[in-house]
Amino acid sequence: MSNIFKNPSDGWSILERQIQKELVIAVYSYVNDPINKLILMASYENDYSEEDIAGMLGISQEAISKRLKKTIEHIRTIRSCGQL
Repeated sequence: MSNIFKNPSDGWSILERQIQKELVIAVYSYVNDPINKLILMASYENDYSEEDIAGMLGISQEAISKRLKKTIEHIRTIRSCGQL
């Protein structure tokens, strides 16, 4: 594949970037609670720790952990049913 289709900083092609973007949008469309969506984004896209997210939202780290676990389980259930 020609270098014209690659991002020199990470090696992803334009098509790969588009597929990744569509998958992320699809995942987030199944997360209805905006706080859970924010926690998921902060954790997985921005690499914030649960403690950091807890501080930002003013809730306990344990609450963040429970919300994150519940959201991931929800996404896995949707995936296992073939909806994602």
